[in-house]
Amino acid sequence: MRVDRSAEVPEGGFKEFDRPVRIVVAWREARLHGFDPVCPHMGDPLAQGSVVGSSICCPWHHYRFDLATGENVYSRSVYPAYLAVGLPSLKVRPVREIDGGIEPTLKVGAR
Repeated sequence: MRVDRSAEVPEGGFKEFDRPVRIVVAWREARLHGFDPVCPHMGDPLAQGSVVGSSICCPWHHYRFDLATGENVYSRSVYPAYLAVGLPSLKVRPVREIDGGIEPTLKVGAR
């Protein structure tokens, strides 16, 4: 189930694909990262955001999510520890590059 050519995703940037699945793919430090196209905070589109270091930044409320883990890394210093634990995480979608194409991968046990 190939999404598209990896050459279409710029290093340090990202691109949203909508066939055969809707996914955002980012290249960061020679590694592909795939994740849901909407921010888990309010459902806004992440394709209009930006890559900041090793995270994707939502353009609406500036939440930042780690590209590798999906963890919400925004404002941990602002929120008290008990609230920071409850910040929503971004759903990571594992991807791999095969013959110049991008393929979402299924985790063992995934449906």
